[in-house]
Amino acid sequence: MKNLKPLLFAILFLVSGDAVAHATIIDKVIVQKKAVEIETKLTQHRYLVYCLTALGVAHELYKWAPMIRDFYAIRSAGSDAEQKEKLSMWQSFKAGCRYLFYTQDGWVSIAHSGLSIGGFVMISKACEEFVHPDTLRWYINTYAPYHVTIKMMKERIADLQDQSLAQEYRKVSEQIVHLSYDRLVRQAELACAYMTYKIKHLDDEEKAIAEKAKTLMIQCQNDWLTRISTQLNAVDHDYSALDTLLDSYEEAIRLQMNHFAAIEGETPRDRAAVKRKIKSKERELS
Repeated sequence: MKNLKPLLFAILFLVSGDAVAHATIIDKVIVQKKAVEIETKLTQHRYLVYCLTALGVAHELYKWAPMIRDFYAIRSAGSDAEQKEKLSMWQSFKAGCRYLFYTQDGWVSIAHSGLSIGGFVMISKACEEFVHPDTLRWYINTYAPYHVTIKMMKERIADLQDQSLAQEYRKVSEQIVHLSYDRLVRQAELACAYMTYKIKHLDDEEKAIAEKAKTLMIQCQNDWLTRISTQLNAVDHDYSALDTLLDSYEEAIRLQMNHFAAIEGETPRDRAAVKRKIKSKERELS
């Protein structure tokens, strides 16, 4: 039954062709504008990664430079080092503490070590933000998490189906549902905009297929968002039907996303990175 889902959605597109043709929820001009913004932002991310890599290399060189200098200093000393009096472990420890805490050079060394550790932590945190897969699945989960918006809508719809809900809270829930729908539209535009950006960077052989996939995504978004909007603005709200529509919409977009993932060449490693990011966000929110 699960394998029949893509076929069922394809049949649904054919049956509702007229409705799709007249649906204009997704503005292509806005999609094109956002695609340019996405390309600018992700280009900045790449340059930041280059800078962070350079800083990481510089950090390692800075850390190893004193050791290399001391190594050559010992070698140049030759046999003189063997003639120096060997200190016991306790005497060496006391001498080291005296050097670190009672001399200017010692405090400089401590400061350098602190800056080195702090810099390494900052670089690591920055890498977590800017080092990421350049895929549709990553972008949607990071900047257009429609599944989170749908979950919020379904929670409010469940409240609205409760007949004992006070009128005051009912109005608030209705407003949240409508505002969440507006967010769904914006997230749909972002998803289509990312696809527009990504198509420019695919091989020529994949571009034609990717363009068709983007067109299908826009049609899919327009169709389902129109259906949801019609149900939201109906005189007699059928919240059970709206809940079912949201489930179908989420499944349809998931299928479209998987389709484009195959075209853009998403790897298992990319998908695993997205899953780790999602789990990390869930831990932060819990």
